[in-house]
Amino acid sequence: MVAKPVIKTEQYYDYFEVIRYIEDKYGFKADDYFGRFSSRDKVTQDCLIELNINKSDLEEDLISADKSDPEVIRKLNNRTVVYGLVEKRLPEYASFWDWVMDNQEIHNGSIIYFYKPDISERNPDFVNTILTYLLTEFGSGENQNIAIKCSW
Repeated sequence: MVAKPVIKTEQYYDYFEVIRYIEDKYGFKADDYFGRFSSRDKVTQDCLIELNINKSDLEEDLISADKSDPEVIRKLNNRTVVYGLVEKRLPEYASFWDWVMDNQEIHNGSIIYFYKPDISERNPDFVNTILTYLLTEFGSGENQNIAIKCSW
């Protein structure tokens, strides 16, 4: 006679808990690895470039001038002070979660697995860095495997 099946349990980590932990420990944001949105100027993606001139050399009207106007030009003591806007190079957007969604079969409540062989030349460098952190901190076994449950 066949034995009655027993309930099986699987050990896993919570995705958002492990991500928060390594973000805090290693000082980065997994959903914006290069800081495209966290380092961006709140007002504009342009960066105001000002010539390095001592403020005491500036006339009052220059100090109060609208420096957001890219064409503001004033003359002072035979010097021309130019305020201009130049495009700020924003870092690329890099999200570990987006990579997970593209490379794992995932849905609410699913358990995903990462293994040491997942670190690959095919991945962007930031993904390999985060995978290394995850496997180093939480991995076990020969392949440093880790089971992570994704619930939202």
